[in-house]
Amino acid sequence: MAIQRRFGWHPAEVQDRLWNTLRENWYLGFTSFGGPPTHFKIFRDKFTTKLKWVDEQMYQELFSVCQAFSGPGSTKMHYCINLLHDGTLSALFGFLLWSLPGALGMFGLSIGVSNIGETLPRPAYAVLSGLNAATVGIVALAAVQLSEKAITDKLTRIIVFLGASAGMLYNALWYFPLLMLLAGIMSVVFDFRWLHGPVKAV
Repeated sequence: MAIQRRFGWHPAEVQDRLWNTLRENWYLGFTSFGGPPTHFKIFRDKFTTKLKWVDEQMYQELFSVCQAFSGPGSTKMHYCINLLHDGTLSALFGFLLWSLPGALGMFGLSIGVSNIGETLPRPAYAVLSGLNAATVGIVALAAVQLSEKAITDKLTRIIVFLGASAGMLYNALWYFPLLMLLAGIMSVVFDFRWLHGPVKAV
């Protein structure tokens, strides 16, 4: 299991791990469009299915933990996968490989857009519309594939249905973390059967 590995600091070992990180991660920052939902699918296909750096159970646990904390979930997921497989230094190197292309690209686009004027040219709108349409399809596919692995029992189906319904009825910054907390409490209560005794007594 990847989480049980121990990493030495011999120069040759460090060099091999950094090279491995570079070989498997260098292009992700340039090609992973679509936001975190799409990134999760890309990571699962690459690091779980193809490279087997983490198994399916570990991937789902990382997915849950990364979603529970603030910040971009896919960036945390990418860092954790590289950390488990090749150590801290490689994880930091992978983070730079993942983040710098997007940061530099957004910087360049911001300068370009600021010099265009109030309205974008029609070709730019056409490109953005095509990207948005493709992204929606990829996100939908990622959601379906993840649900096949993560939603496997009656409780998780109920939580997904209630969470989606509640999310459609109200929207606020504090609301979604609250829904996640309540879903976690429901899972703990159900798994430890804390209410089974009182219910039987009634």
